[in-house]
Amino acid sequence: MEVQNNNIQGRRTPSEPAIDLTRPNREIVRKAVEEGQSKEDKLDISPAAAELAKQTNTDELRAEAHRKAKIEELRSAYFESRLNSPERIAKAAQAILRGDKPDNE
Repeated sequence: MEVQNNNIQGRRTPSEPAIDLTRPNREIVRKAVEEGQSKEDKLDISPAAAELAKQTNTDELRAEAHRKAKIEELRSAYFESRLNSPERIAKAAQAILRGDKPDNE
């Protein structure tokens, strides 16, 4: 049996463009990149998740407001010299002697 070295498709003339085997893949990648750049990335969430997010923000705002109020209360007590009352000093001294941590009020 003999192997024939015949080009079945024939020879390409110099005026014919070369066959580009990667062109379809490059076009698919280019289209995917264009689509990805044209669309904004957004996340769809359920109504329940949106409500939970609002509630979490509200809880954080409440906690922050409570914290600010406590700081303002302590600041005014400090300026009015109400933080070192005799009762608080005695309570802290007893806690130190017992080895306990003093309570933060």
